[in-house]
Parts: sequence; C-alpha cells; structure tokens
Amino acid sequence: MGKPQTSMFLEWMKLNKFDTKANELTYSDAPSAFVWDKKAKVWKTRQKNESIGRLYYVPPGCGDNYYLRCLLTVVRGATCFEDYMKYNNVQYSSFLEACYARGLLGDDQEYIDGIIEASQWASARALRSLFVSLLAADTLARPMEVWTNTWEYLSDDILHRQRRTFENPELRLS
Repeated sequence: MGKPQTSMFLEWMKLNKFDTKANELTYSDAPSAFVWDKKAKVWKTRQKNESIGRLYYVPPGCGDNYYLRCLLTVVRGATCFEDYMKYNNVQYSSFLEACYARGLLGDDQEYIDGIIEASQWASARALRSLFVSLLAADTLARPMEVWTNTWEYLSDDILHRQRRTFENPELRLS
C-alpha cells in the first residue's frame, strides 16, 4: 500500500503558491476561508458561513509530528516543508529547532529548577521517581537537557548505596 498522491495538507501548500488569501492564513485557519472538496481533493473558496478548523491532537512524545503541528498554527504561506523550518530568514534543520526559534517551546528550566529545589528536602530516589513521571507524561520538551542539568541530584545516593551493598567504604564509581 503506497502513500496517497495528495492530502489536505499537501494541497494546502500547493494553494499557497498561487492564492494570496491562502498566504495570509495558517493551515489551522484555512477552514475560515476555504473548504476541502473531498471528491476533487482540492481546496475551494468558502461561499457560506465561516468555519473553525481544528487539528488533531499530537502528544509531545511524537517528535517531528508534534513540532510540525505546533508550526501549523503560526506559519503562514508555506509552500513546502522547508518553509515550516524557516524563521527570520534562517533555515533550521528540523521542526524542533524552528519551534524553539519561534519561542513555541519552553526550555524546561522550570523542571530543572524544580528538581534542584526538591533536592533540598527529597531523597534522590524520590527525585528519580519525579523525573520518570515527567518522562512518562511527555512533559519535557528536551529531556536530555533536563538530565544533563540534574543527573548529579538524581544520582546523589548511588555511591553511598553501592558502598553499603559491597561493604566497601573506599568504592569509587566511574
């Protein structure tokens, strides 16, 4: 089974190449001025009543699909996928980078600060549990960055526990 020849989204980008009205809208705003003709598989100018468009929910853990969905709500006049990765005349190499450049994603600093603050009163085991919960809930935009900035707090008790387990107070981990 091959990929479809066209889709609403691909046809939207084609429409943006020659329709000035389409160029003023984001993909999520398209239904306010255009209607999708399912049989002809083309966008046509809306003749009656405005409509509100909606995009399917995509969880943050879906990577590029999530970041593209974020961009579909702000980028106007895109005629190709690369247009979604361009901002202020800079061509980014991924949808993720384009989202960060546009300020669409947080930097996870609140989670880093929260783990560091909690380290003052919570055990490292509790901090690891918190970190795993954040990962499981797809809450973090850049989990590796959170890990890099908090791993020492998350692993604070490991050396002590291993020294007890092996009954070797001189044990060093590397």
